[in-house]
Amino acid sequence: MPEVTQAVHRHPPLIIEALDIGKTSVQCDVVVRSDSICVSDSSLNVLITLLPTLPYHACASGGVGVFRDKMRESSLPHLAEHVAIDLLVKTYSAEEVGFAGNTVWLDKSRNLMRIRVSYQDAKVTKAALLAAVNLINQVSSEVSFEDEAMSIEITAIADRSTVPSPEHHPSPRIMAILQDLEAQRNI
Repeated sequence: MPEVTQAVHRHPPLIIEALDIGKTSVQCDVVVRSDSICVSDSSLNVLITLLPTLPYHACASGGVGVFRDKMRESSLPHLAEHVAIDLLVKTYSAEEVGFAGNTVWLDKSRNLMRIRVSYQDAKVTKAALLAAVNLINQVSSEVSFEDEAMSIEITAIADRSTVPSPEHHPSPRIMAILQDLEAQRNI
């Protein structure tokens, strides 16, 4: 009798519960899967390969220092904060703008955390946060990128090192996500 293999589908390590624009920052509330609070060494190595400047961010969590000293003990949402900032720095000229962020627990019983990232353009920052969460979900999973278009977009964002032109817009998929979030926010 042939062996039947059943695929196990678990929800991703990070699930976005809310994404809102504040006066100076975009905030993203995420629920963290209980078995995935912290980053694994293998996932961290993949992220550092994709974003080699990630370890060199300033990071005030647990005292002033650089993110490299705190990465291995960081929560996935804190890592998403730094990935989003790294993507934003690659999108804009570093001399032109700086970004700041923070990540805090909202409800430990639900594994709910809030990521805040400052913005110059709220839509670009929303796209960077969405890309950061998606990237972390992908590298933290044992599956490959489910959405090739999103994978290509993440790579393009990670490779970008110039200020976006006025014609720069997120991909149609990211725009659709942003429009859905905007519609939900205005209900």
